[in-house]
Amino acid sequence: MNFIGYIYLRAGLFVFFFAVSSPLVIGLGLLWKSFIESHQSLATFDFLIVFPVLVWLLITNWLAREVANNITFEHMSFGQAFKAAYNDGRFLLAFVPFISQWFIRRGDKHKIDPNP
Repeated sequence: MNFIGYIYLRAGLFVFFFAVSSPLVIGLGLLWKSFIESHQSLATFDFLIVFPVLVWLLITNWLAREVANNITFEHMSFGQAFKAAYNDGRFLLAFVPFISQWFIRRGDKHKIDPNP
């Protein structure tokens, strides 16, 4: 029974995250279209909008899966599950070359004292 609830929760969370984040993606898509229309020499690159949209759909699916896993199987609240998924995402993105510097935490509480 837990698995069926998990599937419904994951689908509902995907729809929720899709609905919440879609205005941003639609706005960026409209900006891209207006940029392409104002620079006719770049019209051949119009197809490049597909890649950010695909990444957005994959991230939305991953976030819904992680939050649903945390809620269903770890018995967390929505806020705790979202925060745990966000921290997991930061951890995974810290291993991606060139962008990892934006996701590494830098703070006094995470420093290792060389002289304990």
